[in-house]
Amino acid sequence: MKKLILFLVLTIPVLGFAQSPAISEAELISFMTMNTSEMVSANRILQLGSYNHTEIYGTNLNLNQTGENQHFYYRESTLTPSNIQVEMEGKDNYIEILGNNSILENMSIKLNGDYRSVIIRNYQ
Repeated sequence: MKKLILFLVLTIPVLGFAQSPAISEAELISFMTMNTSEMVSANRILQLGSYNHTEIYGTNLNLNQTGENQHFYYRESTLTPSNIQVEMEGKDNYIEILGNNSILENMSIKLNGDYRSVIIRNYQ
């Protein structure tokens, strides 16, 4: 009986603190509309849908994925961020960007549809 009481005493406080407060819709909208000049080197990612996958090894990227089974891979090769804007909408789309150079700076990619792929490889 002492073991059961000790177990309950030890687990109840942990269960009480295990959940973090949910973010409100107003806080989410405020974050999404944040002035991008305040974010010097940050990635902004919004994923809506099921089974979306993202791997990012870089900074200053704005990514919006809407749909199902979207795949996005991005790897910068220099210390200079490219400030890329990517919008993916649909199902089973794939974008891969390897490396960066001056052509990629401030580039905007919009991929709408299903079963589409874009592969960009930059070599310096």
